[in-house]
Amino acid sequence: MKCGSCGRAVSLKDGSCYYCREVPQASEAELKLMLLDMERKEAENKSGDGLYKFTRAFSILLGLGLAGIAILNVFDTKFFIFVCALVFVFNAFVLDKDDMRTTIFCIMVSGVTAVYSMSLGVDFLRGDQKNFSIAFFAVFVSICVALPAILMIFHTEMEKRKK
Repeated sequence: MKCGSCGRAVSLKDGSCYYCREVPQASEAELKLMLLDMERKEAENKSGDGLYKFTRAFSILLGLGLAGIAILNVFDTKFFIFVCALVFVFNAFVLDKDDMRTTIFCIMVSGVTAVYSMSLGVDFLRGDQKNFSIAFFAVFVSICVALPAILMIFHTEMEKRKK
């Protein structure tokens, strides 16, 4: 059966055309509220995406920065710093906001690299090498590499509070 006014198929259940029938006022108001709720949830999801995308971009920048530090030979150990740089770049590509395993990987990478870069600064605070500028640079690097983990923890907590 086809509708007389638009020519489309009619519902077999009640015989009315889906496109031509009048929507009751109560159902229309409910539908509008549902659409507003969906738009609000989508806006909340987009606000969390910004922090997540910033963390990914920052992770790539940290990887490039650590590679630069390894190439410039600021500290004596180039190999482990270069490995940390590669892992940070890898972290930026595998990080997924909906997968907790990648968030845990990000936290572990940031934590290990932060502790290691902090330990590099200790050598320049004591002994014959006393160079405070390199020691403070190591502290600065350790703070920077800890930021992706802090941002992902913050993002995860904000997602939990939304639900």
